[in-house]
Amino acid sequence: MLPMESMSVKSALESILASKNFKQSQVLSNFLRYVVTETLEGKSNEIKEYSIAVKALGKPGDFNPQLDALIRIHAGRLRRSMDEYYHSEGANDTVIISLEKGSYIPVFFINDKKNKSNGNTYSSNAKNKELQNTVAVLPFKNISGNAGFDFMVDGFCEQLSSDLAQFQELSVVSYFSSSRSQYREKDISLLPKELNASYFITGSIYRDKKHLRVAVQLSGAESGFQLWTHTYEYSLQTAYYYEIFDDIIKQVIARVGGYQGAINRNTAPSLQTASLKDLQTADAVFWFYHYHITYTTEEVFQLARMHLEKAVESNPGNALPWAVLAELYIDGEMYGFKNVNDPLQEAERCVRKSLQINPDCQHAHMSLGWLYVVSHRDKDRAFKSFEYCLSINPKSAFFLGAISFGMACVGEYDKSISLYEQSIILNPFMPWWFNVGPVFAHFYNGNYERALEFANHINVPLLFWDPIFKISALGQLLRIEEASAMADKFQRSFPGVADMVPFSLRAMIFDDTTYNNILEGLNKAGLCSQLGTVAETSKKQPLYLERE
Repeated sequence: MLPMESMSVKSALESILASKNFKQSQVLSNFLRYVVTETLEGKSNEIKEYSIAVKALGKPGDFNPQLDALIRIHAGRLRRSMDEYYHSEGANDTVIISLEKGSYIPVFFINDKKNKSNGNTYSSNAKNKELQNTVAVLPFKNISGNAGFDFMVDGFCEQLSSDLAQFQELSVVSYFSSSRSQYREKDISLLPKELNASYFITGSIYRDKKHLRVAVQLSGAESGFQLWTHTYEYSLQTAYYYEIFDDIIKQVIARVGGYQGAINRNTAPSLQTASLKDLQTADAVFWFYHYHITYTTEEVFQLARMHLEKAVESNPGNALPWAVLAELYIDGEMYGFKNVNDPLQEAERCVRKSLQINPDCQHAHMSLGWLYVVSHRDKDRAFKSFEYCLSINPKSAFFLGAISFGMACVGEYDKSISLYEQSIILNPFMPWWFNVGPVFAHFYNGNYERALEFANHINVPLLFWDPIFKISALGQLLRIEEASAMADKFQRSFPGVADMVPFSLRAMIFDDTTYNNILEGLNKAGLCSQLGTVAETSKKQPLYLERE
């Protein structure tokens, strides 16, 4: 981060600490000051639950974060207080400090809404540049003191660039071009125009006889702000560095690339804070990302659909918007949103168009798999489509989690759980629906405590699936009073929706055991009992097949 930018972040920090909520809480103030200061000083790798407790909050040295959830609780309070601040006193701050869920390391970005009103050119020029999602891996610094190690550093960077290029929503500057820039001899702020990049990945590698340490940073090219950083440390018990480097690269690209990676998360705030209807030129992938993050209202769905339809009209030769639009049409059918005349037929047309343009469009194969689930009810073809989708880029945390859900729908529960676990290890930033796969798997196994645990992770109260799985699990656990109370609230919050729940479930779930166990729990809570017995209901066809 450049000195001027560091000062801007410090100024933004002081503004937050001077606000009403933070003046009243020394704990939250100390928490935020510590994590921001450590990040600005390049010590973000030292930010852990233990260090926050001991160094920021004055807890004793024997504090055990595995037994005491204090820091996680305070982190949740801190995020809520910061959200309140940016919706009130801090709405016009130039620099925004964000503490993302699942991380204690803050990220910093420009408030486009504020800069635009001030006539700042960053908002119009740099943001459009960032929408291109172009990444350059700059040569890492060899700090080992051994020039003979340079070839391994370059090999690491070359492999990192190659693997990032597997993400179809990213453009990656060739490492040859990046290495030729010789950025060590330049101010990094001069490189965006030279490399036409919107994001830089920089870092350093240290090696001695017993240890290997790789530090990686992702920064916005125009702002210079550090968006993500991590340090990987290994004890060297083998001379084979390839396996170690491969493991590091696998983790880095999962955190940086993909729909849930740091690049897309950095862009999302502009979609959430600006006037959505004014963003006519927003990239289709960002609209998809925004829709998957909120996923709660028909308004967001319709805005995403509108912009994607314009995207395929203005740029019909791009495979990805066609594939994403297909999934939106399918989702609209599933959630009962106002849609095109025949959404499943339109979805199929979009998928075919996408695959015609690019036979290896990863998202198109996933959307095709969902068509085989929802429209054609073809388990074998759905499974093959999901498998092929994953084979295109098995290093994407997003697709690992998404295909985990698909595998659960077709009854491949062991595979579903395995993919889910791989996904969350690579990147904890996941959309709510990644949890549905484990919910189905645990209903199938009759493990209703675990089903309830994953249902509680969904936490999207404006969407009817949120309470449905909780009500059913509570019913199966014979916690009838809780289940019935939640069912009554469901009827008030979603009038008339209970009638469609069994058919919506059947449209997703191939396995009779899972379907019947969920419906049985709902019946015990009194939610779907008016539809008849479990056996009778399970024989009915989904509403979505009436068109066939």
